[in-house]
Amino acid sequence: MAQTPVRHWVTTGDQSRLLSEQTPFVLRRDGRDAPGIVVTPDDRKQSMVGFGASITDASAYLIQTRLTPAARDALLRTLFGRDGEGLGFSFTRVTVGASDFSLDHYSLADAPDPTLAGFSTRRMEEHVFPTVRAAMAINPDLKVMASPWSAPGWMKTTGSLIQGTLKPEHYTTYADYWLRYIRSAADNGVPTDYLSIQNEPDFEPDSYPGMRWPATQRAVFIGRHLGPALAQAGIDARILDWDHNWDQPQQPLGVLADDTARRYVSGVAWHCYAGDVAAQDQVRRVHPDKDVFFTECSGGDWAADFGDSFGWTMKTLIIGSTRNWGAAS
Repeated sequence: MAQTPVRHWVTTGDQSRLLSEQTPFVLRRDGRDAPGIVVTPDDRKQSMVGFGASITDASAYLIQTRLTPAARDALLRTLFGRDGEGLGFSFTRVTVGASDFSLDHYSLADAPDPTLAGFSTRRMEEHVFPTVRAAMAINPDLKVMASPWSAPGWMKTTGSLIQGTLKPEHYTTYADYWLRYIRSAADNGVPTDYLSIQNEPDFEPDSYPGMRWPATQRAVFIGRHLGPALAQAGIDARILDWDHNWDQPQQPLGVLADDTARRYVSGVAWHCYAGDVAAQDQVRRVHPDKDVFFTECSGGDWAADFGDSFGWTMKTLIIGSTRNWGAAS
């Protein structure tokens, strides 16, 4: 039987090699003196949704306005291309309104109006949606997750996109906000396969949009407002709870303990900035019917050493998350 050479790339902690393609090799069944790969096809775990990265306002702006058409196409093919053309990214996350990676602060309905008459995805149509569409043209199997950093300021206790929490009297309106977003995104060629109702709901940044939202209140919103609204509208966007760090597994467990909310929650999303990746397994053991997603980790001054960060990323995120039931990362 003919054996196909295996192409492979290497990155080293000292940065002497960065995604450097190496001499192809051929896999052998009898390589007793070489590193081995053991495949156990009968020991099945989770089905993978995919790997990828976020398409933020900032990255979409740069891709759409700072690159020539040829450079833009080359970059997107490097990221989303398959069959040897690129990395084959198959999962992406977009922000509903502004995040800390936006040119300015905005929501999709800044004018105080319970009827949402001024609702518009115009800002996302400028750069984010075109970038997602271009990525999907390269990889039609791309799955899209949507996450807001804050509800519109006038719906919150602070009256601002900065800090505060969502007022319960606006839960119905905010569910409508979500339906309008999903429909408008679809009209612009962007699906919403998954969503989380709030990015990092236990953190209130003081300089960019954010919103604290305790588990008991998230359960009410999901179980009595958004979940039923999506079902009644026939929208098959799957809800992921938490979308925050590993150090508080009690938060998604609290939401999933609510019988009504649990019906509408597809899974739990996690971030890397505190706690241990084993929390993913801890929650899944209690709710084995719920998916596990790893949805955010980024670098910063707290991880300045490339070698240490690279080793930690490979061990904890690429290997650790998938070994702890992560279906997407």
